[in-house]
Amino acid sequence: MNRRSQTLIVFAVLLGIAVVGRLLSTELGWWNFTPVAAVGLFAGFFFASGWMAAFLSVGALTISNMFLGGYGNPGVAATVYAAMLFPIGLRSILRSELTAPRVLGCAMLSSVVFFVSTNFAHWFFTMPHTLDNLTIAFVSAVPFFRGTLAGDLCFSALLFGGYVWGLLGQQRLIPARALR
Repeated sequence: MNRRSQTLIVFAVLLGIAVVGRLLSTELGWWNFTPVAAVGLFAGFFFASGWMAAFLSVGALTISNMFLGGYGNPGVAATVYAAMLFPIGLRSILRSELTAPRVLGCAMLSSVVFFVSTNFAHWFFTMPHTLDNLTIAFVSAVPFFRGTLAGDLCFSALLFGGYVWGLLGQQRLIPARALR
């Protein structure tokens, strides 16, 4: 299989995992336990083009939102999309040396950035600007953060663990940075 075909297959599989995982998480009531950030983190590592990874993350959100609905506010929506692009920006950390602590650290950082940015945006764009409301926005979101953190850690471990297992077993699936 040529490199272009390999890249397209990995893209399609990751897109499917992100969309189906997000839809299932909502259907099952596992709020924010989704693979979207982990897929973005892995795509940022795997694909030579950061743009391809970004297109994947934005595509996963856009497709799943067609079934789930929107965010009720364009500022909140823009913040959610931007927060889902953040993991791709961590690609250089993982590309320089892929280790379990780096993957877990990047996944945790992605969770925290998503939590802080989206809850601040919810307060900023949809609530009166008081300290009480800011506190309410963050405190009421703690149960969702648990799902976000658990999903990001679990799916990152599965994606990167599967990748390493594939490398050990076949020696054919190589990161895009090595294809240059």
